[in-house]
Amino acid sequence: MAKKKTQQVDEDLEIHLPGTAGDDFGSGEIGQIRTLLMGQHSREMIERVERVESELMAALETMTAAIDRRLTEIDKRIEQEAADRQEVQIDLRNEVEQQSVEIRHQIGSAQMELKEQIENVDATLRERHVDRYTLSGFFEQAAADLTRDQ
Repeated sequence: MAKKKTQQVDEDLEIHLPGTAGDDFGSGEIGQIRTLLMGQHSREMIERVERVESELMAALETMTAAIDRRLTEIDKRIEQEAADRQEVQIDLRNEVEQQSVEIRHQIGSAQMELKEQIENVDATLRERHVDRYTLSGFFEQAAADLTRDQ
C-alpha cells in the first residue's frame, strides 16, 4: 500500500522541465542553439531536481510510515483505555449493587429494631399508666356509682 501511495505522489509531483522530454529545448533551430548553450547546465539542473525529488519522496515515505505507526499505537491505546474503562464501570456497578443490598438489609434491620422498641415502650407505658380510654371508663363507672348512691 505504501508503494501505491508513493507512485501516486510521484505522478502528482512529476516535473516537466526542459530536457526531460528528449529534445532539451525543442526541435527547431532556436531549440538546438539553446541545447548547445544550456545543455550541460540544463542536465545538471534536471539531475538536481531529480535528486531533490527523490530525497523528498524518501522523506515522505519515512514520514508516512512514522505516522502510520503512531496512528496504530494510538488506536491500540484507545482500545486498551476503552477496555479498562469498561472493566472499571463493571466493578463500580457491582460495588454499588452490593452496597445497595447491604444498605437495604441495614434499613430493614433498623426498622425491625425500632418497631420492637416502640412496642416495648408502648407496653411499658400501658403497664405504668392508664390510657385515656381506661381512665374515661373509670370516671364513667365512678359517676354511675355516685349517682346510684344518692
